[in-house]
Amino acid sequence: MNAQAEISDTSFDMLVDIESEEIATGGNLLLRCAVRATPARDLRGKSVQIFDHEGALVGCLPFTMLDGATNTTDPASFAVPVALGSHTWRAVISAVPKSAAPQGEAAQEFFFKVVPHRSSLLVWGAPSAIALGQSFDVTIGLKCSGGCNMAGREIHIYDATGSRVASSVMSADTHQGSSGLHETKVTLPAPADVSRQVWQARIARDDDAPTHEGAEASFCLNFVHPPEHRVTITVLDASTKAPLGGANITAHPFWAKASAEGVATFLVSSGSYKVWVSAPGHDPVCKHIEVTGDHQSVAELSPEIKEDPDAMYY
Repeated sequence: MNAQAEISDTSFDMLVDIESEEIATGGNLLLRCAVRATPARDLRGKSVQIFDHEGALVGCLPFTMLDGATNTTDPASFAVPVALGSHTWRAVISAVPKSAAPQGEAAQEFFFKVVPHRSSLLVWGAPSAIALGQSFDVTIGLKCSGGCNMAGREIHIYDATGSRVASSVMSADTHQGSSGLHETKVTLPAPADVSRQVWQARIARDDDAPTHEGAEASFCLNFVHPPEHRVTITVLDASTKAPLGGANITAHPFWAKASAEGVATFLVSSGSYKVWVSAPGHDPVCKHIEVTGDHQSVAELSPEIKEDPDAMYY
């Protein structure tokens, strides 16, 4: 019996192993094949042919390994179609004629989906408190999962009511130290009412090649009466009375950082505030202040008590 007759009497069980069932348009499909032959056959030197959804040959995967009755190929990558949606491809053992083996035994269909590139949208840099009726700036960042140049994409900003309040075009500038994160500054108008609101930045889907999906990012904003009183907090070490430069002071929604002399000064509107003061290596403290005019006070922070790792506990 010749080799062709022998393989014609063989049945095959094929597995097509795909790294991912979703591939971004313009990307590559990584796959390999495993074929179990009954009776066992050594298929090394032969290959699996890969045909696309139109029946065109896109490449071959040579068999390189044999483990008992199972022949496997090395992984290989194939460019996927640009068109979005599900695609059905076919793997066929090249050594087996179409009429030689029972239908389906020497071939296997497999499926994958081509999806748009993901877009990531970020918003940062908004002031901690924004005076009513004033304008303010935020920074918007945009990045493509495939590393595409996102310059020129249009960004829209919507307020808490869903009304568009601003639009901007993404610049070619990239955030320092980042890889492909484009950024641009946008000036926004504050409303006329005191409130805490959630706004959104949105980018529409782009159907140019390669296709990019839309994205949105929410960000919180605090709108307050125009600050009219100056608050000065001096931060000291409770033990040494030395100033604690760089201490953080939060009187929500206002925030400040102490100077090298331990002094933080910031403007607030009238009202009652819970002031949190913290510094590295010290226990934080909380102060309650009532602001009806300019205010000055001192916050003393005790050094943290460090546990002795050699101490014994009973």
